Amino acid sequence: MTKNFSGINIMLALLCIIMAGCNGNSPTTTQLSATETLSAPAATIEYAPISTLKPAATPVVDYLWVDESPAPDTFSVIKIEPGPAKVKDILKAEVQKAAALGRQPYVEFYADWCPPCNAIKDSLGDPRMVDAFAGTYIIKLDTDDWGEKLSGTGLYIPAIPAFYELDASGKPTGRMITGAAWGEDVPANIAPPMKTFFQGN
Repeated sequence: MTKNFSGINIMLALLCIIMAGCNGNSPTTTQLSATETLSAPAATIEYAPISTLKPAATPVVDYLWVDESPAPDTFSVIKIEPGPAKVKDILKAEVQKAAALGRQPYVEFYADWCPPCNAIKDSLGDPRMVDAFAGTYIIKLDTDDWGEKLSGTGLYIPAIPAFYELDASGKPTGRMITGAAWGEDVPANIAPPMKTFFQGN
């Protein structure tokens, strides 16, 4: 009787050992031979930290300009030279420069053959004109060079000289003034309506 009980105990113990090895709960290990190697992953994906990502560079607008202001500490007069750049790109670049100076941008259409245009240019150093133009950033475009390149700008040339107020993106606000606003082309006549226009009235 004792022998049989011991035999049953041994069999049960063996059965438990066999079942414990086959139930899938026990971790298994695999040994590699000296000639076997683990294969590398098929692909590796790397992510750049957000702090290292950079926005696309703003395209550089290539054009020539000349500062004609007789009082650069008070106002700017930037004459844009003829070239291949688009007017809307030039205006965007120039209004950024105006903003950096804390000045309100305007575009002026003129021509070298235009007597009122020349009268404005020649009288800009007059104290009345300096006062009228204070805080402005004038972007000068010759109608002979740029008049046919205004597509997409919202600008047109009804007469010259003509001044358009620009917004922060270089687009016209809808406010404009022409030489018809004064009589004889002298500072005493030109300065008052220009000052009123530049002050937003």
